[in-house]
Order: sequence, then structure tokens, then C-alpha cells
Amino acid sequence: MKHRLRTQKSFKPIRKELLNAENGISKEIQGKWHQALSPSDTINIVLAFLAFLSFVVSVVNICEMRAERSLAYRPSVLVNPTTYEFSWNSEGFEDWVRSSESMDTPDGGSFTIPVSVFTNGSFSKFAIANIGVGTAKNLSFSWHESNTDKLIKHLISLDKTKEDFCLVNQSIVFDYGDHIVAMDKDIPTAFMYLLPNASEQQPLDIPPHYTLLMNEIVKTGKYQNDLIIFLYIEYDDIQGKHYKDAIAIRLKKTFYIQETDGSGSAKYQLVPQILNI
Repeated sequence: MKHRLRTQKSFKPIRKELLNAENGISKEIQGKWHQALSPSDTINIVLAFLAFLSFVVSVVNICEMRAERSLAYRPSVLVNPTTYEFSWNSEGFEDWVRSSESMDTPDGGSFTIPVSVFTNGSFSKFAIANIGVGTAKNLSFSWHESNTDKLIKHLISLDKTKEDFCLVNQSIVFDYGDHIVAMDKDIPTAFMYLLPNASEQQPLDIPPHYTLLMNEIVKTGKYQNDLIIFLYIEYDDIQGKHYKDAIAIRLKKTFYIQETDGSGSAKYQLVPQILNI
């Protein structure tokens, strides 16, 4: 034990010498550094640092100017909510559904067939506006391909008797038993331009079979405001930058009444909301 203690004490002078040597070297280096920096060197370093700061500030300003310029040309296309009101008779039919088509015969006569044909643009419309500060160009509107199937399935979930009500082929056909309603499929819509600052509005047709199916859904009296369909909008600004927005459109029932004879009336809103994609 005594031998170990003596050994440890014998290293103390050596450690002290090493520490003194390190301190001496450090002070020598610091002294040479201070001697190497003349007043002109110090000024040059400060000027270089200030030049670097000026460069950074200039880059930030340029980026901000570019961002502000982009915002100055940025359009923002908005789909306004729309309200639809309808009524039905004691048989559950809406008056417009019961119209018939007149056909000519070779002998100059005519006959009536129980078929109604409706094209796009026959019913509800959205009002489209550009609330941005830049003009929107080359606008296109397309409905999600699953919307029709979603509407049909939602109707069947509320009314099982509607399983064979709608047939989707080259067109959309609805079977009312003694009457047939045929409608076009939804097709894309395009506008050349839309002026900024909501200075104008353009109508966007809602596919007629959407309207009929939504009417039937609300007519069941069981709808719980839980149905959403989707619309996509694409457009360019005047610099050629391309934008694409997804719009979720909720069917919101606002009024419903049914009389004892089965007739009734209802009102609903189509409420759009822009999604980030």
C-alpha cells in the first residue's frame, strides 16, 4: 500500500511539467495569432463579413419579391354553394320526371312513348368565380368517376326497393315502372378564362343524373347529411403555372316534409370545400 502511494506521488511533478508545457504552447500560439492580425487585416475581415451579410439580405429580398410577384398572378377558383328545392306527388314522382317524348310515324301521324330524355345542363348549376388577383386560364372541371356509383349505393342503402332503379351504360337510365328516364353521363367542362376579383361568374352544370339521384336520396326521409362527391378543377395563371384543386361537395338536407298521402317537398344544399392535394 505504501509503495503504491509513493508511485502515485512520483508522477505529480511529471504531470505538472506537462500542464505547464501545454499552457506555454497555447500562449505562444495565441501570441503569434495576435501578432499576425494587423489592423488592416481586422478591417478586411469585418468588411468581408458585412459583404456576406449584404449578400444574404439581397438573396432574401429577391426571394420575397419573386413570391410577391407569384401571388400577384395567383388565381383562386371558388365553387359557390347552391340550393335545390323540389316536390313530389302522392305517387312519389316529380312533375318533370313524368314528361313524355312524341315520335312521328311514317304515315304522318305521331305517338307518345313514356320516356324522358335529359341532357347535361338541364337542372342544377354551380356558380364558379375566381376570387384571386390573377386571371385563370384553360380551366377544366371533371367529376370523380366514382360519384355515380357512390350515389346509387347510398340510395340503395336507404331504400332496398331501388336496387334495379338505375342502369349505367352508354347513358344513365332510370326505371320508374311505367316510365323511363334517360340522361347523359357526366362530361368534363372547360372555360377559356375566368377574370379575377370575382368580377364575373360562370355556370357549371351539375350532371342531371346526380340531381335525380340526390332527390331520391333525400326523398327517402332517412338521409343523415353524410354523402360527399368530388369535383376536380385544373387551371393555369398568366405565367403558365398549373394548379389543381380537389373539391369535396357535401349534400346537406335543410328541409323535408311528407304529407299523409305520400306527397311532400324538400330542400338541400350542395356545399363545396377545397381540399389540399
